[in-house]
Amino acid sequence: MRDHERGKTISVVVPCYNDEQVLGQLVGRLKPVLDSSSFPWEILLVNDGSRDETWRTILELGQREERVRGIDLSRNFGHQIAVTAGLDFCEGDCAVVMDSDLQDPPELIPELLKKWQEGFEIVYAVHEERQDSFLKRLGAGAFYWLLKKLSGTPLPHQAGDFRLMGRPVVEALRRIRERHRYIRGLTFWTGFKTASVSYTRTQSLRGGSGYTFKKLVRLGMDAIASFSVIPLRISFFIGLFIFILSIVCAALIIFFKIFYGIPYRGWTSLFVGLTFFSGVQLLVLGVLGEYMGRIYEEVKGRPLYFIQDVLRVETKY
Repeated sequence: MRDHERGKTISVVVPCYNDEQVLGQLVGRLKPVLDSSSFPWEILLVNDGSRDETWRTILELGQREERVRGIDLSRNFGHQIAVTAGLDFCEGDCAVVMDSDLQDPPELIPELLKKWQEGFEIVYAVHEERQDSFLKRLGAGAFYWLLKKLSGTPLPHQAGDFRLMGRPVVEALRRIRERHRYIRGLTFWTGFKTASVSYTRTQSLRGGSGYTFKKLVRLGMDAIASFSVIPLRISFFIGLFIFILSIVCAALIIFFKIFYGIPYRGWTSLFVGLTFFSGVQLLVLGVLGEYMGRIYEEVKGRPLYFIQDVLRVETKY
């Protein structure tokens, strides 16, 4: 090990929600991998308001291994906030963020560390094959394509939350306190040097993804709204186009009435036009309302989370 790397430590941050059945396997696979790294390490488990005995399991694991630390949030604040809490309290010179269901293999951590030792501050894992349904793969592809078009921040396709972040990146993310967080995007937004490592993702130990369709939609909205105002601009141009179209149609109706005596007829087409434009108006208002709601949430300035209990963690927030 090079001299400037001596004494550096690794933190593994794991958000947990109803994971009492899988945490033992997770820690069991993490320990030999981290022991082989020659770096001092810690595992920080964040209980995100689980309804089962996840926190009790974390305490039991902490009794058997002193390098296991834990944070018990007062309620379920969501995956991105739980990751934020872990990053706020981790003490390592680098932090590895991963899910608890072992879809992200701990055995990949040495490759992430190797890239970090080469000077990369962000090392993200890219899964080469998705063992998801066709519809989920299609939706993921469409989402990343849309986000790439709307956002000025380049986000790699097929890169999840499994990644390593150096201390400068962790400190940068600690300064970002927005409520509607998309940490995958915020990580790259910081602008630090990046590298990738490929792997094949396995099936979840839970038997299914922790992200429901509703949660995925919400995460997608957070990602788009956090990194782009283009939907607002699109709403403006839609309104401008409809306004110009209405002026042209009105001019044509007046022209044919005056010069040809042809009255405007067709209540069906009138009804369809009114309902269409009413729908467009509601759509535009919905986009505006989404952004305004986010502004309202940020202005209130509430804390991102509250901590109910800790295991070997000194509270500072």
